[in-house]
Amino acid sequence: MASNNFRLGSLYPKNEDGTPNVLLSSGYSLDRDDQGYYISDNGSANGSLKATLEITTDPVNIKNVSKFVEEWLIPQLTDKDDENSIFNQYLRSITTPPPTGGWTAYTNNVLLEALSYLGYRGYGYDEAAN
Repeated sequence: MASNNFRLGSLYPKNEDGTPNVLLSSGYSLDRDDQGYYISDNGSANGSLKATLEITTDPVNIKNVSKFVEEWLIPQLTDKDDENSIFNQYLRSITTPPPTGGWTAYTNNVLLEALSYLGYRGYGYDEAAN
């Protein structure tokens, strides 16, 4: 196998027939040898994506996800009284003074994500209001 090929490992997602679940542009091919599947450059340079996609608006049902969300996740995200709830863990990570917490301990994107879990919604600057 050439060094510019990409070997697909055993944990790579697979289709029902066992083939790797991968979409390739026209410049690449999915091949198989005695060690498994790999992707190789086939020399075509136009890079058009060859894809047959099935799109649906049908709901996806994953067993017990609703139960998990309703009985554990939402209560954890909204429980302000339990010191060990997810809500209070996020709140402490933001309000604990540096160097272990607070605004200077995390990047802005991480802080804003954590704040969004606590209910913060940022709004843009409104010049007309000022």
